[in-house]
Amino acid sequence: MVRTCNVTRVALLIPLAFFLLMPSISYSGWFGPPDYEECILEHMKGTTSGTAINIIRGACRRASQSKGWFGVSDFDECILENMQGVENDSAANSVIGACRRKSQ
Repeated sequence: MVRTCNVTRVALLIPLAFFLLMPSISYSGWFGPPDYEECILEHMKGTTSGTAINIIRGACRRASQSKGWFGVSDFDECILENMQGVENDSAANSVIGACRRKSQ
């Protein structure tokens, strides 16, 4: 009985872990290409740096042209996860550098 309960618990935790560990970027089309407009609306909030705005636009454009999230580069994923809300160009350049190093 105890062993069956543990197997059931593990069987329930595996799908939960899969969804929790997926990229935190969410779109209406989970396995289709992300929608450009949705990407802009989600990741541009609070961003006032011109550099950050331009890099987010590029990342959203490339993501929307990719073949689902599996085609999005590590660099673009990092940008979309970390660039939102950046208020000055110096901070934007720091995020860009960090994402470049992280994605190499």
